[in-house]
Amino acid sequence: MDGTFRIGRRFRKIKYLCAAANVFVVFVFYFIYRQLLLEAFPNFAGAPLALAFLGIGLAVAKCTVYIADEYARAISYQVTEEGLTVVQGRSGRTLPWAGFQGARLRTVFFQGPFPVEFQVDGESLVLNQYIDELYALTDEIFQRAPVGADISPELRKQAQAMRGVY
Repeated sequence: MDGTFRIGRRFRKIKYLCAAANVFVVFVFYFIYRQLLLEAFPNFAGAPLALAFLGIGLAVAKCTVYIADEYARAISYQVTEEGLTVVQGRSGRTLPWAGFQGARLRTVFFQGPFPVEFQVDGESLVLNQYIDELYALTDEIFQRAPVGADISPELRKQAQAMRGVY
């Protein structure tokens, strides 16, 4: 099965949470500026200041969503018969299946639901943890990795069992 995996649902939730948090920060500054300007400029501290900060808040939210969408659009993984094509930004490269030497679960830091570190031609590759169907992508890589690759059976079993969850 050839397929392309992109950033999806979990990232969208964080994107909108970040937009809301940025708007909240803007409105905190509104109340700070209101207190500072109330004595010096009483005519500006009411509705004009509120409208100015409402405009700033909407602009910040729109910028946050736009930047997050551009980030999400720039990252993808495609499973092909030749190898795994990794696209990050404007650059992309295909990692041949013969180059996959092993995989291990990163346990030192919590980095997502399934932070598997692949060894590919002597380099480390960690999949973006916001990819839709992360376990399915990992399982596809495990299935196509060479027979001698150092991948524990428990790791393979976890990827197969959790397919469709993330």
